[in-house]
Amino acid sequence: MDRNRPRVRLATESAVPPSAAATWPFQLLIAGAAVVGLAGVRMASAATVSSSTANLAAVQVAVPRCSTPGMQVIETVSNSATITAVTVNGIDPVCAGGVLDLTVNSGGGTTTGGSATVPSGGGSLTITLGTPPALVAGSEVDLVVVGP
Repeated sequence: MDRNRPRVRLATESAVPPSAAATWPFQLLIAGAAVVGLAGVRMASAATVSSSTANLAAVQVAVPRCSTPGMQVIETVSNSATITAVTVNGIDPVCAGGVLDLTVNSGGGTTTGGSATVPSGGGSLTITLGTPPALVAGSEVDLVVVGP
C-alpha cells in the first residue's frame, strides 16, 4: 500500500474512530442508568410523603366460632322445578344460637335467600325460601353462620 495515496473509506467502514466506537455502548449504558436513577429518586421522594395524622385507630371484629365446611345442603324442589326450601344438615353444636344465612344463586342472576337461628345442639335446619328460584344446572347455595 502506498503511503502517499489518500485513503479511501469503504461504505461498510465506520466514520467513528475505533476507540470512540468501542465506548459507545458503554456510554449508552451509563445514560440509561442515569435515567433509571433519576426516576428512582423521583419515586423515592414521593414515597416519603408524611402523614399529618397522629392517631392510630383499631377495630374489633367478631370472628365466628363455627364454620360451614362440614355442613350438607339439600334443596327441596317443587313439581314446577323451583327450589322452595333448603335443609342444612351437619351443623356443629358450637353454632347453636347463631344465625344461619343462606343464599341460593340460580342461573341468570336470580338470587334468593333466608335465615334462621341455629337450634341448641346444632344438627339440621330447614329454611323456606320466600321467592322460589328455578332449579337450573349450576345452582349453588352459599352459607354463613353469624354468631353466637
